[in-house]
Amino acid sequence: MSYLSTMPKTFITILSKSPPSLHLPTIIQLLSIVDAQWPDMTPFIPNLKSLFNQNPSKELAFLISKLYFHLENYSESLKFALDSSSLLFTLDHTSTDYVRTIIASAIEKIKDSIETGEKIDNRLDYIVQSVFENTLENRCFQEGIGLALDLQSLSFVQRILDTEPETSMLVFSHSHSLPHSFKTRLLHTLWQHWQKVGITHTNLLVVLKTMITLEMYDEISAFLAATSPTYCMQTCLLLHTECTHQQVKHIYTAFPPSKSQNTLIVAAFLKANIVPLLHLAFLCKKNSVDNSALTVRRTLLNYRYSINHTSFAIYNAFCNAGTSCDGVFRESQDWIKHASCWTKMLYVASLGVIHTGNGHKASRILENYLPKSDTEISSSYSEGGALWALGFMSKGENVDLKQKLLNLIHACIDSDVVLHCISLSMGTAFFATCDADIVGSLKHALFRDEAISGFVASISIGLVCSGSGDMALCNEMLAYTKDTKHDKIEQGIAIGVALVLYGTQHKSLRVINELLESSNANTRVCGILCLGMAYVGTGDKSAVEKLLNYSITDACDEVKRWAVAMLGFVLLRDRDLLLSLAILSAKSYSPHLRYGAALALSVGFASTGDARALEIIDAYSDDVIEYVQQAGFIAAGSILSAQNSNELAPVAKKWQKCSEKSIRNTHCDPVVKLGATMFEGLYECGGRNCRISFIGMFDNLRHKSIVGWFLLEELWNWNHLALFGAWAFVPCALICVQEKSDDARLFSICDFKVRVAEYAELLEKERVSEETVSVKTSAAVLSTTARVAAAKGLSSGTKDQKEGPLLESAVEKENVVYNKIVSNFSRLPLSSVDKVMWSDAESKYHPCLSDSDFGLRCESSICVVVPKLGGEEENLWKEVPAEIQSEIGAEVERARGMINGK
Repeated sequence: MSYLSTMPKTFITILSKSPPSLHLPTIIQLLSIVDAQWPDMTPFIPNLKSLFNQNPSKELAFLISKLYFHLENYSESLKFALDSSSLLFTLDHTSTDYVRTIIASAIEKIKDSIETGEKIDNRLDYIVQSVFENTLENRCFQEGIGLALDLQSLSFVQRILDTEPETSMLVFSHSHSLPHSFKTRLLHTLWQHWQKVGITHTNLLVVLKTMITLEMYDEISAFLAATSPTYCMQTCLLLHTECTHQQVKHIYTAFPPSKSQNTLIVAAFLKANIVPLLHLAFLCKKNSVDNSALTVRRTLLNYRYSINHTSFAIYNAFCNAGTSCDGVFRESQDWIKHASCWTKMLYVASLGVIHTGNGHKASRILENYLPKSDTEISSSYSEGGALWALGFMSKGENVDLKQKLLNLIHACIDSDVVLHCISLSMGTAFFATCDADIVGSLKHALFRDEAISGFVASISIGLVCSGSGDMALCNEMLAYTKDTKHDKIEQGIAIGVALVLYGTQHKSLRVINELLESSNANTRVCGILCLGMAYVGTGDKSAVEKLLNYSITDACDEVKRWAVAMLGFVLLRDRDLLLSLAILSAKSYSPHLRYGAALALSVGFASTGDARALEIIDAYSDDVIEYVQQAGFIAAGSILSAQNSNELAPVAKKWQKCSEKSIRNTHCDPVVKLGATMFEGLYECGGRNCRISFIGMFDNLRHKSIVGWFLLEELWNWNHLALFGAWAFVPCALICVQEKSDDARLFSICDFKVRVAEYAELLEKERVSEETVSVKTSAAVLSTTARVAAAKGLSSGTKDQKEGPLLESAVEKENVVYNKIVSNFSRLPLSSVDKVMWSDAESKYHPCLSDSDFGLRCESSICVVVPKLGGEEENLWKEVPAEIQSEIGAEVERARGMINGK
């Protein structure tokens, strides 16, 4: 043995000259020393291969495979390992790097064969079969399901289901990276399995998601009719929140008519307007925006510049989105009167964002701005802004609004500004409805070939037909780009076509490739935007490769910018990969690549407070290019949104100081000021009770949120499009149900620090008082007085904001509270979600995120609302303001009427 260890050259020479009968013992001896002395043996690989060709043996193939492994030539190592596959798990332990590498290479080889349609080598199949049997034997079902999905093997899935019917790993069956055809067959297999074992609360989320994906609306309706009223209500809440408008409509249509309580629940939640009213109640009651800060920011902006009016309008709209708190807007009329033209329109339109969910009061809220007639508009900008506001406040089935807009667009066809505003209203109000009448009117406005109205008309067509994949419509719009003489219309068509192709993936690949191969830069930009929207959230490798290729090789800066920005949408679910790619562009010399990297991070890391992403954009606050600074502020606002506790996101203070410095600096570029105000608006969006979310509880993509943020990023072309960013705001509330409406004690918090649920510090009172003195708005408060009051917790400015403790316990000195009952708290950070418990009817506590309680999963914060839809005389909703209670009661009555008429 010592001789062999020191003289491998001599031994291999003897091996080549010895008879075949003596090969086996000597090869086994070589295998025992190969891991230690492979550098001395690798020069003789050609000799060993020649010997193998003359006298093939599994042991010799295993030896050659190991030598190639040490040389990191894994393809050749796999080739010879296949000739010794029966020895792979006997001559080497399964935990070694060699075996793991061979297994990984074999799986990749099979995946490549599946993609190309080649026949799979039986020897490869033997290796993966052995690995799968090992996972079943050790009950490693997570690894087994991962292997089954990677290899697209339904037989493996069925064996796992037969072994462990209740495995929680079935959630992987909805992986976004699975091919559509295999995913459909897989979900049908799972559905057949659930029909055998039954639907339980442990698998209800996955089952619901499966039925929605397979468009099994009859089965969903049957489940809602058969389940208990409590779970019927909670399921309806989930369906209304996570499904598209069309899916909810199909489920309600398929529901069997009856006089049961479940029928009333389904009608109230899926057809009536109850859920938006509950969110409205939450946002109104918990609104914690510091209006004094809004006032100070307004006074710091020079009203002589139109872009400053744009900044303040967007800032106010984001801060108060959905809260119905328009006090700042009403109090700022003297300042707003200096606005002109498009900024005047934006101010009025921002009321629609502030009053989102208040569509039933739209006429009263906008009565001073709406057109008095359906045939003419006297004030193009303010009345046009009111129409856009109606779009934000209304729903797609509003027949009266549809007829009003159709009459106006036909009557005012010669007014470019009016057409612009009406088109915006149509696209906003009838999002994703594919209404033929609306699309026809918008195409008529587009083909007038006027830059102002044509730009918005093409975008609105994309909004109305978003996700439809209508190739005829896309071809018609793309053909018009060759006839128009306006670059602005080409830019609008690029956005519109991208919206139409949302989520179409490979179905639109031919059109996308044609656009990317064009010599026209605007057309290539259209191709990049279409690529990002078509493959949004899929992480498709080919799409990522194309975007990276164009971000490097294209001669147009605009193409490079959007290629990097679209990586955020495609890699929406793969943050680690997005981070590794964005960091390269963020350090680029090109400002356009840095701009695109910031926008990509704003999508992938929205409302996460991720330290890695914040570290990348840290340098943006001091960037020498103004629009790069703006992108940095937008990205910071998105990432820090809903991270309002200073304990959770200390870096927020740094960005707050940077934004304040930019706004106060009279010499700062207005583009930077726009970004700074957008940062503060995103940071405090929805009264500090909203987050930016693109992925729902079912791991589904939020269509409207993604489209809204996509249009916000298009503020490069028109600043006012940033207002659509409010579509990405999701209330930090979870509506929970229980049968008894007289007991609101639903949650308990274990090992919970009270401080982490607090809002961020408001604008310092000393600073506010100084500013208010300078503008002569109110009596000054001495700084010393403010500091003393703040120390005692008695400051008049913070008193209203801190009314009512979050917990029923009044002990504020302790950092940790154990098992304190929570009646209605509104802020819960991600890091503490796993510490929330809920109590059942027997007063037993369970983890809020457990699989047994599908309805209490939460992502950010909770508002406990206890409904009871049983009798005529009872109070329907607890913890809801009286005004909204009456509106909800009216909606329930409307639901009863729909039941009788169904």
